[in-house]
Amino acid sequence: MATGKSHGIYQMAPGRFLIQARYRGRRRTCRIRGAAQDAKAIHARMLLELQAEHRAEQYRAEETWTGGFPAPSASSRSPSLADWLSGRYVDWQKRAQNTATRRKLESPKRYLLASDLGELPLHEIDTAQVNAYVEWRLEVGGLTFASKKDGTRYRARAQAIGAQTINKSLKVLSAALRLASDEGLIAKLPKISYLPEEDARSILPPTEEQFRAVVRGAEQLRGTAALLPEVIQLLGELGLRPGELFHLTWGSVDWTMGVGENQGAIRVEEQKRTRVVGGKPWVPKNRKFRFIPFTIRAREILEQLHAAAGPMPSDLVVPNDCGLPYIRLDEGETKGGGAGIWKRLREVSGVRVSMRDLRHYFAVQNLIRGVPIAVVSAWMGHSSVQLTVKRYGRWAHEAKEQWPWAALRGKPLEDIATGRREFQLVR
Repeated sequence: MATGKSHGIYQMAPGRFLIQARYRGRRRTCRIRGAAQDAKAIHARMLLELQAEHRAEQYRAEETWTGGFPAPSASSRSPSLADWLSGRYVDWQKRAQNTATRRKLESPKRYLLASDLGELPLHEIDTAQVNAYVEWRLEVGGLTFASKKDGTRYRARAQAIGAQTINKSLKVLSAALRLASDEGLIAKLPKISYLPEEDARSILPPTEEQFRAVVRGAEQLRGTAALLPEVIQLLGELGLRPGELFHLTWGSVDWTMGVGENQGAIRVEEQKRTRVVGGKPWVPKNRKFRFIPFTIRAREILEQLHAAAGPMPSDLVVPNDCGLPYIRLDEGETKGGGAGIWKRLREVSGVRVSMRDLRHYFAVQNLIRGVPIAVVSAWMGHSSVQLTVKRYGRWAHEAKEQWPWAALRGKPLEDIATGRREFQLVR
C-alpha cells in the first residue's frame, strides 16, 4: 500500500518498505527496514540520482537550449520544474545573484527536485501541488544531500524541519515560476502561502553616534566606493530598502510635495517606463505604492546628487549595474558583489553595521521622536501595521505611556475618581 504523496513507497510489513523511484522512463528499486520517514528520505535521494542521470544523458545527446542547458521534454507544453531549475533558471541566477547567494540556495533547490514537483510541467503546478509539497517536507523532515569522500551520505542534523527552511524552498519555487510567467511559459502563478516564522532575533539598530561613525568611515572609503556615504545617509534618512534605493529614478523624486525647508518626497512605485530589469518592470516589495517625505538632510543629499548627475545615460539616482545593490560599490569584476566594501567599512568605523541595520535605524529614530507607528509603517512599506508593531513596538511613543498607566494600579479607586492632580496622567 502506497503511503504519503510519493506513490513509489510501499509498506510491505510493519517497519519494512519497498521503494520505487521513477523519472522519465528510468526506475530504481530498493527494500529497507525502518520508519516511514526513512523511506521517504531514501525515495527523495533516489529521485535526485535519477534526475542527475537524465540530465547527463541530455548533455551527451547535445539536446540543449541556446545557453547550453538541458532541453525541456517535448511531451509537455512547458518544461518540467527539474529542467527549468537546472536550465534557464540557472542562467537567470547568474545575472540576478552572486556566487554566495547561489550556493545558499542550492540545498532548497534540491529539495524541490527531490519532491513530486520535480517531474511536473510548470503549467501543471498549482496551489494544491504547492501545499502538497509543504506537507511532504514536514513528513520527510530533515534531509542532507552532502556526501562523504567514500560516497555515503551524511546523516541529517535534525529529524524535524523548521518553517524557515521550508520557506527557503518556497521562495526558490516562487522565483522560478515568476521567471516562467515573465517569459510566457505559464499563464497564471499559483498562490504560495509561506509558513509563519518565529521572529525571535532581537533588533539592535545603531545609535545616532554609531550612525555618524559609519558615515565618517564611508567618507574614508570614497575612493573605492564613490557614493557610499550618500547611500548610507539616504538609507538612514528615508528608510528605503536597498533594492528600492538602487532602483530609484529621478522621475520618482517629487521636489514640490509638502511645504517647508524639507519640502519634497520620494514616491516608491512601479517604474514601468523608466526601469526594466531582466526584461520586466521593477516593482517594490508588496507592490505597495507609498511616498516618504524628505528630511532636511535627505533633501540636501538629493540636491547634490542631482546637480552632479548632469547629462547621464541613466536616470537612476544612484548609478549601478543591473539594479543589483552591491555591484555598484566595487570596481572591476562583479563576483562577490560589494561584501568586501562593507567588511572594510566595519573595520574603519568600528561599528558592525549592515544595510538592513540602517532601515532599523530609520524606524527607531522616528518612533522615539513620537511619530505614530502607523505612519512609520506606511513610510517603510510594511505589509501590515502588525508587522511594524511586532518588530519596533517597544520603541513606539505609545509603549512608553504604559508605565504611567500602570501606576494607576497602585492607587485607590476613590482617589482616582476624585481627579486629584497628583494622580492625573501627564500625556
